[in-house]
Amino acid sequence: MSGCIPLSFSMLVPLILSKETNSYYQFKNAIEYVKDSTDVIELKDIDYDELKKERSEHIEKNNALFDSLMP
Repeated sequence: MSGCIPLSFSMLVPLILSKETNSYYQFKNAIEYVKDSTDVIELKDIDYDELKKERSEHIEKNNALFDSLMP
């Protein structure tokens, strides 16, 4: 996963990850699947505006964290 998250936001492509994993990350635009399930992973149309918005939120959150650590 280490490179998948930045690549996903850079390319504006939703992540495909398990529901359990996304419960930790809480990405809004991820495509989730259930481990050990035989259900088909349902792909949906990409909402680029929502992905851009979520990317901006993460950047702002990280910048605030970095600013608090470096006076």
